[in-house]
Amino acid sequence: MTSVEELLRCCRENGRICPRPQQWNELYQLLVKTAPTVVSQKPRLPLILAAWSETSDQEKQERLEQHVRWAYDHATFDPVAKYLRSLPEDKWHHAGD
Repeated sequence: MTSVEELLRCCRENGRICPRPQQWNELYQLLVKTAPTVVSQKPRLPLILAAWSETSDQEKQERLEQHVRWAYDHATFDPVAKYLRSLPEDKWHHAGD
């Protein structure tokens, strides 16, 4: 089993910042769909669409970390970890892109 810190390290390998917008939206949908029905508060939205160009790489990386930690806290960590680890390198936004 992957720990939160191990997954976050994986998400930062090779200069990775966050998934590209389409993949980040897919991740968000996974978070919402797999969360137990008793969870009333959804995770914060991914920084896509208009927010993509208005936010720094650091802000994007921090929001992704929030999503990973939210997944851990709300029993959706395993599918989120599997999804993120399955993303090919070209589906990640990297520093300097």
